[in-house]
Amino acid sequence: MLMNTRFARFDIAAAILLFSGCLIVYIRTLAPGLLNGDSAEFQTIAYTLGIAHPSGYPIYVLIGKIFTLLPIGEVAYRVNLLSAVAAAIAAALTYLIIRQFESDVAPAVFGALMLALVPRFWKFATIAEVYTLSAAVLASIFFCVLKWNETKNAVWIALAGMLGGVSLGIHLSVALTAPAIVIYIFISAAAEREPRYKAVTRHALLGAAAGLVIFLLAFLYIDHRNAPAGYYNSVILPSLSTWDMTPADFDSPTERLAYLFFPPQFSGSLFALPIHNVSARLKDFVSEHRLLSLLAFIGFVFSIASKDIAKRKKSLFLILVWLSSAAFAFTYDVFDYYAFYYPIFLSMGIFAGLGVHGAAKSISAWMKNPRLIPHTSWLLCGALLVLFAKDFHSAWQDKLPTGLDEWDRYGYQSPGAYKFKSEKIIEPLEDNAIVFTNWSKLYGLYYAAIVVHGKTGMDFHQTYPQEDAYRIADSLIDYIEANIDSRPVYFTMYPTPLADRYNITPAGADLFRIHRK
Repeated sequence: MLMNTRFARFDIAAAILLFSGCLIVYIRTLAPGLLNGDSAEFQTIAYTLGIAHPSGYPIYVLIGKIFTLLPIGEVAYRVNLLSAVAAAIAAALTYLIIRQFESDVAPAVFGALMLALVPRFWKFATIAEVYTLSAAVLASIFFCVLKWNETKNAVWIALAGMLGGVSLGIHLSVALTAPAIVIYIFISAAAEREPRYKAVTRHALLGAAAGLVIFLLAFLYIDHRNAPAGYYNSVILPSLSTWDMTPADFDSPTERLAYLFFPPQFSGSLFALPIHNVSARLKDFVSEHRLLSLLAFIGFVFSIASKDIAKRKKSLFLILVWLSSAAFAFTYDVFDYYAFYYPIFLSMGIFAGLGVHGAAKSISAWMKNPRLIPHTSWLLCGALLVLFAKDFHSAWQDKLPTGLDEWDRYGYQSPGAYKFKSEKIIEPLEDNAIVFTNWSKLYGLYYAAIVVHGKTGMDFHQTYPQEDAYRIADSLIDYIEANIDSRPVYFTMYPTPLADRYNITPAGADLFRIHRK
């Protein structure tokens, strides 16, 4: 349908309207300022251009830097805004993807809104995080691959490959969909003549190579800058002995890149969840997203049963993406596993739109009046959207996205609270102080010191980077020993493991200073 110029113009206009509408909703419910944990890290390193926690996210950091230059609000707000813009792009692209299945307009709009308003997706659209930008890139790859299949123009495959390579600097879960994409390209190109098939393969590889080069250049640039607030300096270097490493094991870009992609603290987590836990996680997902799961299943059934071979291939592509994403998200043994659901939400939003389209066609066929399909589609979509978005009005009124946990609300309902707390901690500190703290506070302190007050001489470090082993690393003690005579050293929690080695005295709110005995 997009090949027709009239439809193309209409769909572009509709996608822009969807983007604008979703962006308005996300900005209305956007976190107003500094957050904590990972979000505070991204808000800080986007400004300072530092490497983030594994896998580094250099492309995200560079895009975040662009957003920090916007003359809107404070720096933290601007980085939150990046997530909102990316989420709105993902929703608009979802509409275009569903239209490429030759769906009516209403189901395509519905599928896009289903993705946009999924509570967890909506939440990540309002905070500084990599997930919605990853969703936008993944949706762009879907769109390019399907557009290639429609036009047979290998430039689309090259663009998809480039986005895939670039995605390594945004989030690795995008790369997990690569096998599904390769299978789809192979199946779709199998009927082509041999020279054509080789051209497609060549364009895909060239695009992927270009994307990989972009990713590596971004990594090397940020790695070379070696910002003090980066993950290297704040977490890894002082505690290298935690992972039986020495500075010699971390002194080249190659070694640092390897650490980011194969971090020892997460080495046993991938595909590590016992099968009964996987089953429980899957049941919880379906229970939490009943309507989305039901409509996505209906859409898959209608699509895979279609007489249109091309549509069946596209459906196979999406279900392979869902399976590869689910295999990762449902077996990754980390506490915030739900953050990796965004590729699942994307494919399910597309299938949900197709499910409504199939249902409308079936109802119209039962009534023996094909002309009713558009009207039936709009009625179904309207009714289902009211059911799905029943909490929308209160979310709009409260300026809070749905899907927030109770502890999440603090950052929205108390604007500036995290920044104020961080400023209170750094206020009495000397300009060259060293402070050890936990992950939750770490980047709030860096943000207050560097971004707000321009104090670049302070250093902040995570005390226990291996959070399941509360032991102060020998290399961290060596770091303290090398600095304690020339710089004041503080902890934001009482450092019990050091009580026998140093004198520990209160130094203010949530602060303890250590001295030689």
